[in-house]
Amino acid sequence: MTKAFEQLEMDTRTSLETAIRMLADNAISSAANAVRSSSGDALTHCRNRHEAYGIAAEHVAHITSTLKRVKGDMDGLLSTLSDPNRPALEAASDVYNSLALLAQVTLIGAAKMRQTMNDLYDEENSQTSPLPIEQAAEGFENVEAIDGDSLDE
Repeated sequence: MTKAFEQLEMDTRTSLETAIRMLADNAISSAANAVRSSSGDALTHCRNRHEAYGIAAEHVAHITSTLKRVKGDMDGLLSTLSDPNRPALEAASDVYNSLALLAQVTLIGAAKMRQTMNDLYDEENSQTSPLPIEQAAEGFENVEAIDGDSLDE
C-alpha cells in the first residue's frame, strides 16, 4: 500500500515582493480593461502563433527602445558625478520620467499579450480536429515536374 503525499511549496519571496507582484497583476488587469475599452486602440484578435509572435515582437521593440532611453538618462546622471556644475536633480528627474514611461510601455505590452494568450487559448480549444487534407487542399492544382513526369505517381 502506498502512502499519499501532499506536495508542499515554499514561498521564499519577501512580503514586499509579494505585494509588488499583486500590484503588478492588478495593474496589468486594469491596463487590459483600459485598452479593451478605448476606442482608438482596441485589441486585435489573435488567430495563430504567427500573429502572436508579431504582437510580442512589436511590444518588445517598443520596450527595448524605451530601455535605451533609460540607459541614456542614466549616463546623464553618471556625468553629474564628475561635473559639479551639472544639476543632479534634473538628471534624476530624467531617469524617473524614462522609468515611468518604461513601466507604462511594459504594462501595455503585458496587457496586450494577456489578451493574445486568451485569444490563442480560445482558438486552440475551438478547433476539435484538423481539416481533412481534401478540404485543406481546395483551390490548389496538381503540378507537373519540370522534366514532364507527373508528381502524382
